[in-house]
Amino acid sequence: MICCGVGGVQSQTITVDRQMKRYEVPRVVFINKLDRYGSDPFLVLGQIRKKLGLTCQPVQLPIGEEDNFTGLCDLVAQKASFFEGKDGISRRIAEIPENMKEKVAEHRANLLETLADVDDEFAEIFLESEDIPEDAIHAAIRRTTLARTFCPLFMGSAYKNKGVQDLLDGICRYLPSPLDRKNTAMSALNEEETIELTSDPKAPLVGYAFKIQDHAMAGQVTYMRVYQGKISKGDQIVNMMNEKRLSVKRLVRMHSNEVKDVSEASAGDIVALAGMECESGVTFTDGKAKVTRGDVVVCDCIARRSSPVSEGSALVQHVAMQGAARIGGLNFVSEVQEPSND
Repeated sequence: MICCGVGGVQSQTITVDRQMKRYEVPRVVFINKLDRYGSDPFLVLGQIRKKLGLTCQPVQLPIGEEDNFTGLCDLVAQKASFFEGKDGISRRIAEIPENMKEKVAEHRANLLETLADVDDEFAEIFLESEDIPEDAIHAAIRRTTLARTFCPLFMGSAYKNKGVQDLLDGICRYLPSPLDRKNTAMSALNEEETIELTSDPKAPLVGYAFKIQDHAMAGQVTYMRVYQGKISKGDQIVNMMNEKRLSVKRLVRMHSNEVKDVSEASAGDIVALAGMECESGVTFTDGKAKVTRGDVVVCDCIARRSSPVSEGSALVQHVAMQGAARIGGLNFVSEVQEPSND
């Protein structure tokens, strides 16, 4: 979950938090834009605790503020990272600056005490040993993150590539892999029956289309997470919403504005299907698995916005003037994109 170092917890942050809690998604928090004037990571931390009700502690401290933001102090390893070179691409590990040592010790103690409060296994180590190994701290952070009782807080400036490397390391170290999560689906033949999905590329295909996008380079793309099995270019897949069989004409992997063609994707991958006409929230299978993933829960504000409007409203009159052809296009985009709540 990303928060702005200047704006703090905003309305969209609360929406993301609501969805993460609803779907039981573990998280790490990243406070961005620390290089901007007026940024205050500790003010944002207070908002996260008060407005979102999260048990959150920083695992890093910034070195410098605003324009003078140069690096980060790692509270676990007790080392400093300085981001140098073009766009901060080079990370230099050094000792913690003398003027930061007292502050680092204070916040490290707070981090360890919080972990001891939420994790019994770490509490025993905390009470019995003064010199706690780094591995034990990392293990405690991962356990509590997966249990959603604790959120490690990272910080930096994505624009200047400061702190991004540490964040990626934290994502790999603390967040779950597909093997750590239990994913279930509902039987298409019996809605009362729940079926557990396995991250096995040899099992029958089960994928979930969670977002539709009109991409400048690839046209309409359908983002899909593969929960089970494998999908390849040229395969025939079944839309479980209407039971129509579709052909996978193009399979791509998206990275920002880059589009990379791939031949196949397996369980745990997120890929995009180019040229696939469907709605967001559709389950795709290979026809062997008769299951469907649960529907995306749309928040009340989206539901109200997408509800029918009165015939005499200004919106209807305006749309009527734009021509029926354009209305059809707008309706299609609204139908396929709105349910995803993105």
